[in-house]
Amino acid sequence: MQKEIQNSISACVGSLCEVLTLENSLLFVGPLQRYNPANDEITIELYKDAIPPRVSTFRDMVKVQLHRSANKEMVQVFFGVISGTTDRIWKIQLEKAVLHSETRQNFRQRVNCNAVIARVWNETYRGPEHFCTLSDISLGGLSFRSDLTFFLRERLLFSDVCLRPEGHIYNFRCIVRRIQQDHRDPQIHLYGCQFLQLSPQDETLLCQDIFAMQSDELTRWRNVKEQRA
Repeated sequence: MQKEIQNSISACVGSLCEVLTLENSLLFVGPLQRYNPANDEITIELYKDAIPPRVSTFRDMVKVQLHRSANKEMVQVFFGVISGTTDRIWKIQLEKAVLHSETRQNFRQRVNCNAVIARVWNETYRGPEHFCTLSDISLGGLSFRSDLTFFLRERLLFSDVCLRPEGHIYNFRCIVRRIQQDHRDPQIHLYGCQFLQLSPQDETLLCQDIFAMQSDELTRWRNVKEQRA
């Protein structure tokens, strides 16, 4: 690995690290604990109380995404192989750097839930509240559908967000980063937003909810597969 890339990895120690399959299914997520430049091996500790929904084995090829704590938009993506695992710790030997960008690259979990949304201008003033439908969510942000008009870099507050039955209730502050028109309905726009000031507690709870939803999807898929067999 080039020295410049090694330095950028070292700068991510303590920051969020996501491990995904080559098909972009989430496997493991937590803070990057150590990086050994001698063999380009990283050590990741699972978020507290999070249970990985998928099982991987030694030497499996994976995709790794590192996020700079000082710059939530900065993402580095690598291919690597699993070099060691326990219930709480994964070691991955990085083999190839494939991306260094400032775009939202997090794994996205599909959702379909309602939220209350309002424009915000400062800590004390917000606009009228409206309902919207969330389409997906990740540890870096969310997307939603609405017939309302919002603008790039506009700041929004999402309230009463519950991603799964009896799950945690979130309030997210976001900034609009992407706008698309829904090709199925020209009156609807799709907005992509980046989280602002996501607390460590909410980040951990969100990680747990994403893992839980992934596990539910896998269980449903296995049940359908068994019924068809």
